[in-house]
Amino acid sequence: MASELHRVEVPVRADRREVVAAQLWMLGAVGVWEQPGTTLAWFRAPVPSLPADRRAGLAVELSDGALSWRREPDRDWQAAWKAT
Repeated sequence: MASELHRVEVPVRADRREVVAAQLWMLGAVGVWEQPGTTLAWFRAPVPSLPADRRAGLAVELSDGALSWRREPDRDWQAAWKAT
């Protein structure tokens, strides 16, 4: 059985995408996808708790509480990728 995945969507400006992506990887993301205006990241359960305090060293995008978390439905990602 695959482990449960959770997806977080982070609103981010183009000039901040790399910083946010790097911090998501450091927090344990198993995948990161940078898109215009947002960065998506996937985490295995349990998801990391992100401190709201900017003094914790997190980018403002990760510490401002505007993150959108959701459980990612289980699917065969490899087959989906091959189909495209």
